[in-house]
Amino acid sequence: MLSKRKETANFCPNCGAQRKSGGRFCEKCRYDFDPSDTSPATAAEPENRPPPSRLEAVVTVDPELFAKSNPSAPLPDAFETHVYPLTFADMTICRKRDTPAEPNAIPVADPGASSRQTRIVRLATGEYEIQDLGSSNGTTLNGARLVPGIVAPIKAGDLVTVGCWTRIVLQPHVK
Repeated sequence: MLSKRKETANFCPNCGAQRKSGGRFCEKCRYDFDPSDTSPATAAEPENRPPPSRLEAVVTVDPELFAKSNPSAPLPDAFETHVYPLTFADMTICRKRDTPAEPNAIPVADPGASSRQTRIVRLATGEYEIQDLGSSNGTTLNGARLVPGIVAPIKAGDLVTVGCWTRIVLQPHVK
């Protein structure tokens, strides 16, 4: 029998997705609605393993990527590095001009980026995954092109590239 709290939890507290009727895990971010169940299939991580740290995305222009892509748009002359803490459980890397003022967006001023390029998800365990959303020019993770729709684990130190010239380095979030 589910407790009153679990019966009324129609939305995931982690990402806001609607909960499937009776589902134990959120289908979007894999949040565990019943963390008290520690059966072998869902046992918690060993106590001696430190929890993963929160990450931030450091967005810069990479002239080497620009030279390889040979885009029709010019490389920006004065581009500032932008740092986006991954504070939401679900963040989207997207082309800046198509981005409404959404707090969970990582906008990039790159004409080669798609309006919904890539998704970064923080799991209930604190670990992160990345997924290309079927973008036109693709997403690479540490030099390997991501298969659209397939998630891949990411961690501090990983390098993500999108569009014509955008380089995103993941690093531990500094408060």
